[in-house]
Amino acid sequence: MNEKILTVTIPSYNVEAYLEECLESFVNSEVMGDIEVLIVNDGSSDDTAKIAQRYVDKYENIFIIKAVTKFFGMPGLRLGYGVTSNKKLTENIYKYKEPWTVNSFADTLSNYIFNDKDYINNSKTYYLKERKYMLNALRKIKRLKAYDTDTNFILIKLEDKKAEELKLQLFKESNILIRDASNFVNLDESYIRIAIKSHNENQLILKELNRIMGE
Repeated sequence: MNEKILTVTIPSYNVEAYLEECLESFVNSEVMGDIEVLIVNDGSSDDTAKIAQRYVDKYENIFIIKAVTKFFGMPGLRLGYGVTSNKKLTENIYKYKEPWTVNSFADTLSNYIFNDKDYINNSKTYYLKERKYMLNALRKIKRLKAYDTDTNFILIKLEDKKAEELKLQLFKESNILIRDASNFVNLDESYIRIAIKSHNENQLILKELNRIMGE
């Protein structure tokens, strides 16, 4: 296998609608020999992993790194894995890696969590349903704009209130903490981000946003 002159990293979180088109642009025979593609799957709950796997099985220059602790709600375990069809790369990884890369707790749980199909399927179904519910409700609130999303977070633009001001008000009055998104690239002080959580928690933040921004 020739030495690559470029590594393309693709951060991926619930991008099943776009990933295939993206990867097709890198499997062109004219560039295949010069590049390698690293897909970083950050705990997607849709079919991002399945799509990526199809390309890994077919092309040796595509590699997947996947974090799993976020999806299963176990961030303290620090568990993830890599997938490649490149046997030479696999041999080199084992040659240079540390002798202990997974702690004993993560090693034990890894034998069980991937077999919990009910949790995996129910989680996917829940977030699809709850995302639709939240977007519909947010779009009924007059003084904000909710953007479409394929993730478990929703970006919102406030019409006449600063993100920092709303964040402080929600925390003081309702014990709710939102993300001030004003420091995101190309966003300003009118943007916030909220997470999709349990239905009761989602109802609470919708109620409070409607109280403050729906007047």
